[in-house]
Amino acid sequence: MCPPPARNRLGQAVRHYRAVNHVGRSEASRRFGISRPTLDLIESNRANPRLCMLDRIASVLGKEAWELIR
Repeated sequence: MCPPPARNRLGQAVRHYRAVNHVGRSEASRRFGISRPTLDLIESNRANPRLCMLDRIASVLGKEAWELIR
């Protein structure tokens, strides 16, 4: 399982993206290609996403996947 600090950084990056771009949870989940409940888990630092999901989120954020968990 991913260490908690890495999950925290991912959740923080997603929350920051939504705040800066004024995007609601439903729209963000659509952009990321994930369900709304999954987005909620990510933002609350309780998700342990697979690499393919992390890569999709990173792509939308304009980052590399490793940047979201480093």
